[in-house]
Amino acid sequence: MTFGEKLSSLRKQANLTQSDLADKLNISRQAVTKWEGDIGLPDLENVKKLASIFNVSIDELLDYKSEEIKLVLETTEEKIGKENSKLKNVDDFILQRFSNAESIIRLTREVKLSFWQEVLDFFIGAGTLGVADIAKTGLVYPFLITENNNEYLILISKGKMLSKKLSEKFTGKKKIIDGYKYTKIGNIK
Repeated sequence: MTFGEKLSSLRKQANLTQSDLADKLNISRQAVTKWEGDIGLPDLENVKKLASIFNVSIDELLDYKSEEIKLVLETTEEKIGKENSKLKNVDDFILQRFSNAESIIRLTREVKLSFWQEVLDFFIGAGTLGVADIAKTGLVYPFLITENNNEYLILISKGKMLSKKLSEKFTGKKKIIDGYKYTKIGNIK
């Protein structure tokens, strides 16, 4: 769960509108909208006030992983052979490899940063920590495949395909899996 999702959930549980919360913090409603949309983050003073308003600890308010469920049931790895090198792109490979899939959805993937890592990333240059992760893991092409009523997270990278069978459906637009935030960006089938 992202900070914005957690904030929105806590606000709704407290039966507060964005305007009500903004009034309690002496800020604009637009600031609350940005925080809930994961576009911006509150400063430390507002984090303290939010924790107090919702009667939660700062750690609980900022801890993204506390509610992350173990979503991967099993993982398999497969090398992508030379016979696939004639395919024009990764989408063609996925369409050919999963021709019986009910749906194939292209995803984006970004490393899930803690609140303090996001603050650090903001000051050293937005996206720097994400670029460092790409340098470490290589460029990854993620897909969500639905096949035989099961969902699989498929990761294509460095001549390998990693398949992760998910324990629950990928509902909504975003999901955190194994420390990465995946966002649906479009169907290819």
